[in-house]
Amino acid sequence: MHHLKDLGCNVIFANFHKLIIATERSTLDAAESFIAFVIETIKQKPLFAVIQLTPVEYWRTLLFKDWYNQGGIKEGTADKKVIAKWDIALHLPESIQRKFLLTVSEYILKVFRYNTRLQHAE
Repeated sequence: MHHLKDLGCNVIFANFHKLIIATERSTLDAAESFIAFVIETIKQKPLFAVIQLTPVEYWRTLLFKDWYNQGGIKEGTADKKVIAKWDIALHLPESIQRKFLLTVSEYILKVFRYNTRLQHAE
């Protein structure tokens, strides 16, 4: 973890099988380049030379509580729909579960739209 932070990574989640990093990059190309640099740099260290790191998904916006509670908008897809996985909703009264999911999804969408406007204003 320390090596990733030294390279400018913000580690959101890590276990032995998954690693989620916030790159703070504004475009998919910039994020992909940054991750390629990080992987190449990490693999140069003897301790990490045998570790397999493969980028699987890029998120434009991600709200992450834990592995079972997360939602966001993926980068690189034509449709900008919110993908949500909120186990916490199952512990709410049934009458408000749908409202919870809609509210969180709406929040994610608003953050996405705001960030998109900021990016276009630059």
